Amino acid sequence: MAACLVLGAIVGTAGFVARGHTRAPGPVILGGSEAEGTQLAGSPQTRSHPASVQAPSPQAAAPAPVPTTDLPPKTQLPVEHTPQWIREDFAYPLTDPPDPRWIRHEVMPGERLNGIAERYGVTRKNMIKWNRLHRKRPRLRAGQRLKVRAERFGPPRIHARYRVRRRDTWRTIAAAFGLTRAQLKRANRRGVMSPGTFLHVWADSAIPNYGNATATLPDLDFEVPEGGVSIGRPYRGRLQNGIQLPDSDLYTRRIPAHTYGTTRTIQLIQHGIAVFRHDTGFEGEILIGGISRAGGGKFPPHRSHRTGRDVDINLPAFPGFAKGTRARGGQVDWGATWALISAYLHTDQIKYVFLSYKLQKKLHAAAKLMGTPDDDLKYLIQWPRGPRSRHGVIRHSRGHIGHFHVRFLCGPNDRRCVDP
Repeated sequence: MAACLVLGAIVGTAGFVARGHTRAPGPVILGGSEAEGTQLAGSPQTRSHPASVQAPSPQAAAPAPVPTTDLPPKTQLPVEHTPQWIREDFAYPLTDPPDPRWIRHEVMPGERLNGIAERYGVTRKNMIKWNRLHRKRPRLRAGQRLKVRAERFGPPRIHARYRVRRRDTWRTIAAAFGLTRAQLKRANRRGVMSPGTFLHVWADSAIPNYGNATATLPDLDFEVPEGGVSIGRPYRGRLQNGIQLPDSDLYTRRIPAHTYGTTRTIQLIQHGIAVFRHDTGFEGEILIGGISRAGGGKFPPHRSHRTGRDVDINLPAFPGFAKGTRARGGQVDWGATWALISAYLHTDQIKYVFLSYKLQKKLHAAAKLMGTPDDDLKYLIQWPRGPRSRHGVIRHSRGHIGHFHVRFLCGPNDRRCVDP
């Protein structure tokens, strides 16, 4: 591809609803309540191919049946249920850069006005005007919130309160967030380093490529066996011919035996993470929790996760934390979280994303700093309308505080699947 692709808007900026998002033709259901869905434009490109079954020769004994997929014959979906398997190709999302928008920038200790102006592609003169600062001696203080009509959007700066744990030191905490010891101490001049106390941390989200242009495309050619289909409703259905999520450098499976899904679910999980890593340069660990058991059905303590269409993904931690860290509080990189969720939203194959209402506020703030239009934020995120609101694709659900839960739509091969 000769022209550069602008990636800052691909994951979580312009064009989910209002403008700029290039979609494939066709209808798709996205959002709605748990009992109802609403329609939007867009769907994956699909193509069909006949099942590879050869007719026996009349002059020879009938050969053994040839399976229709790469799965063992005993696990195949009966041929009469799938005379043709529809193969889906999920396109790489191309969008326009985000339009200029007003944001609030929180000043970190030692930050200067010139650096803030450069960060957002604006002038020092305008920063002084918008915030009524002294023209010659503008004074800034840590925690001050400045109005900015941003022209450029990069990795958002996260202000977190980090709870000190045993064996933490100034140096290890600073390294976890990509800071120097001096930067961390400057932000906590009166801080006490002892377990249970909190430190202030200002750190850029660990997505260095966000907002940059590139001429490369991610590798989205995933070989996923056919035949895995969803049957029934998310809370009462089952999974037939479950496909296990393969081991990969893209992610870490917490419990491999709990990572069975439909063919399209396994394809979409890999697709979303591949796009996210390519577009952001995030090098931290992505932990995959439960999807379904091999045969679907009840999967305690989950209420759903029965039909192979639900997946839990741990909130991304800043890459400096140890592998296996299940991020909480100040460990969560909210810029990376929004970029990852956005990569899935851009597939147009999401029914819901479940996340604790209290945490949606942090997600909303990061999305705004990354240039996401207000119309999109209003459509996608339930906050601030209350945890019982029936608006938003991203909804509150109890217990979703260390991970978010993605529910994919039924696919064209899921003929007995129900999207309530």
